[in-house]
Amino acid sequence: LSALEESTGTKHHFVRSVQAVPCANRGQMPPDKGYVFVTVGSTQFDALVTVACSAEFAELAAPCGYTKIVVQYGRGTAPHPSTAGHLEVEAYDYKPSLAEDMAGAAIVVSHAGAGTCLEALEAGKPLLVVVNDFLADNHQRELAVKLKEVGYLEYTTPDHVIDAFPRVVSRKKLKPYSPGNPEPFASWLNALTGSPRGVNPGEKSD
Repeated sequence: LSALEESTGTKHHFVRSVQAVPCANRGQMPPDKGYVFVTVGSTQFDALVTVACSAEFAELAAPCGYTKIVVQYGRGTAPHPSTAGHLEVEAYDYKPSLAEDMAGAAIVVSHAGAGTCLEALEAGKPLLVVVNDFLADNHQRELAVKLKEVGYLEYTTPDHVIDAFPRVVSRKKLKPYSPGNPEPFASWLNALTGSPRGVNPGEKSD
């Protein structure tokens, strides 16, 4: 993600409290619960960032055992989560690489950029893709639909993140993606965009 290399990487820390509501999938959580990583790549996607920093999302994530929420908000507005308690929210615009945050996450919530999806899947992370319906020529939705059809991820829109997140936490319907095999992305993007090039194996797009 070359655009990520151009920023100084502003980072903010917030602390907020949430109610201890039950998590329906508590017994199915992995031993290393870790944190929730939310990323928009080099785009502006304030609708996703707003949901990720909301008290409602924290109330959903905290009882499931996640330790914090890390939000990469890209070109959008720096978020201002409510500050009423115990679940830490970290937010930054860019870093030279998202690899460290991706590797340390227990679950990833991402915009529908092909490169970000591929990076999360190759890292073996349960993935919820959030489609930006305001984009023109929205090939992102078509890619997300295709990847859901083959079982690699769940996808949703910002208005339904709260409903979709538990399905990814349970991991019941997700199947592993084979690392080092980006050809499906290339072929699907070629078909969707009509481009003879698409995304070449080994090349990632935001």
